[in-house]
Amino acid sequence: MESCTNGSDFTILEEGVTARDVIDQKINEQMLMDNTDAFLVADLGDLVNRHLRWQRALPRVKPFYAVKCNSSKPVVQILAQMGTGFDCASKNEIALIQDIGVPAERIIYANPCKENSHIKYAASHGVQMMTFDNEDELPKVAMSHPTAKMVLRIATNDSKSDLPLTEKFGASINECNGLMEQAKALNVDITGVSFHVGSGCTDPNAFTQAIAEARLVFDIGTNLGFCMNFLDIGGGFPGSDGVKVLFEEITAVINPALDLYFPEESEVQIIAEPGRYYVASSFTLAVNIITRRIIKTAQSSSSDEETENKETIMYHLNDGVFGVLIIYSQMSGTVKPLLYKKYCPDQQLYNTRVWGPTLAEEDHISDQWKLPKLEIGDWLIFQNMGAYTISLSSNFNGFQRSHIHYVMSKVPWKTLQKIKTGNQAQGEEQEKPSIFNQLDSMQLFYIASDNLKNSLHIPVIPLLLVNSPAWSEICVGCNELVEDLHSRCHILILQNEQKFLKEAKPDLTTLAKGFCTAESIGMASFCTVSAYRFFEQQKWSHLDIQVWIHPENTKNACCDSTSYFRAVIIEQHIL
Repeated sequence: MESCTNGSDFTILEEGVTARDVIDQKINEQMLMDNTDAFLVADLGDLVNRHLRWQRALPRVKPFYAVKCNSSKPVVQILAQMGTGFDCASKNEIALIQDIGVPAERIIYANPCKENSHIKYAASHGVQMMTFDNEDELPKVAMSHPTAKMVLRIATNDSKSDLPLTEKFGASINECNGLMEQAKALNVDITGVSFHVGSGCTDPNAFTQAIAEARLVFDIGTNLGFCMNFLDIGGGFPGSDGVKVLFEEITAVINPALDLYFPEESEVQIIAEPGRYYVASSFTLAVNIITRRIIKTAQSSSSDEETENKETIMYHLNDGVFGVLIIYSQMSGTVKPLLYKKYCPDQQLYNTRVWGPTLAEEDHISDQWKLPKLEIGDWLIFQNMGAYTISLSSNFNGFQRSHIHYVMSKVPWKTLQKIKTGNQAQGEEQEKPSIFNQLDSMQLFYIASDNLKNSLHIPVIPLLLVNSPAWSEICVGCNELVEDLHSRCHILILQNEQKFLKEAKPDLTTLAKGFCTAESIGMASFCTVSAYRFFEQQKWSHLDIQVWIHPENTKNACCDSTSYFRAVIIEQHIL
């Protein structure tokens, strides 16, 4: 039965049918047509199962899928429907994810070294979170994306990972204070820390050490005046169970470390960047032997009185290191294909040399597999082929990329529908308590200021508080609106709205009980959307926040000690 999700076709398998059954079917169909082209079968249901497994094992950590690992559209669409975020490394990856309807707040531009044009693209498309690890990145950000929320990537001990990354990326702990001071001087906002223990991490304790070091950097940032509320623990999670360290062994170390250094009451948002974890086991490759060459080598026997011919068999496959098997060329000692045709267990095994189809000498897959004597036209099956394979493959020498057949079993399909329904219901529930989520900051300003004048019967000097991204959007092509706002109110542009709100909260709580009124202070409407959301989270049911500020201190309202705050309780229906 065919189905469709956001424009990408895949097959929903009947009850009891597996992805391996699909491989068998496709091989039989191709053999009937004398077609030996290599192909992949992608079990999208595996993505659903692994997502549920992630939620059970790391309930506090939101996955931001690493798009570079496998950017197949059906993959990112399924993940998007399950509510994951996305780790993008370029403007093209950002465009891919936003084209499928993912909002900018679910994207982190996690490339510490970015082109200016890519930074500008992120800014113009609302992507705020970006990583950095060096001082030369900061002036680029200050110029091209001044409202970005920067995440400082730190170096880690990744010596026990299959593919270490620290040599290329990550600031040392000793460099962090200087980088943060430079960011402060350039008025670049830093909100968190990220790290990556390397792809294929085999030492769970690497996460513990990195989380502890991230805490140190958080404290440095806090002491410098940054509102540190974001932690990215990167990737390195295994994509299959046939590895040295299981996923649950790693999470059993991560969870207590997070509870120790970043307890829930700290309200730090925690994400990770899994790639291999989600997609490695979802893809299976079927390849065909297109050429065989038997090499006989004369060797002396143990008695040195006679010689025997020792055979090495060379096979050429129709996929290789310039195709999907690119990543396997780096790990050939630990990877061995399955034989599609059944052979006797006691059949003689031969040394082999296995090559891809191109003319390049580098297209060498392995010389470490012992296999029975296979025939031209035999099929080999490679499992766990979803990570860093399709995204790295090419059409070198004119060989086309292997075709992909996307499938999903009925059980995970039904689970996916429940997840989607749950996410939609959760979103509706979050929107339901207030009409403020349906309005932009400007509408809120006009409604609040006018209603307060009418209901309180007192002079009002409105102060419009806006965050920098919102103000940037307002100023583009809206000169008349900006002039009107200036004529009606004082305007305070907040570089770090969340920090302001958190610092204001204790005063507002006290003043809500009736503390502090000053005759000479003008009343100002506090009207940003996130402000209302913030105070709604405090469970104050009838609340409109008013900020009392000395007019001459308007520009320094966020930090000036002479500023006063007052919360005026008003019936909800007024707004």
